[in-house]
Amino acid sequence: MPPEPSAASVGDGTALCGFLSSELPALEAAGSTGGAVAQLAIDYANWIAADSSRVLPDAAAMDTLTAASCPEIRTNVLKIIGSDSFANGF
Repeated sequence: MPPEPSAASVGDGTALCGFLSSELPALEAAGSTGGAVAQLAIDYANWIAADSSRVLPDAAAMDTLTAASCPEIRTNVLKIIGSDSFANGF
């Protein structure tokens, strides 16, 4: 039986970071942390719907991928949505 993949090996950090980077202007324009969370949730769902290979097992995997692939973008998005992690705020 093969070992379970680590969270860092699940998903495409480059694609996720590109998505999050493109979201920054809309999140900043949302006007509130609640609005930014809603905007991100809707756009993330649409992004996943466009390509099911983008589905991650959980928000913790999103934290792992972004911490490894784009820590600055991760920090900016988390600041806008008012959270210390995707697992806690998304």
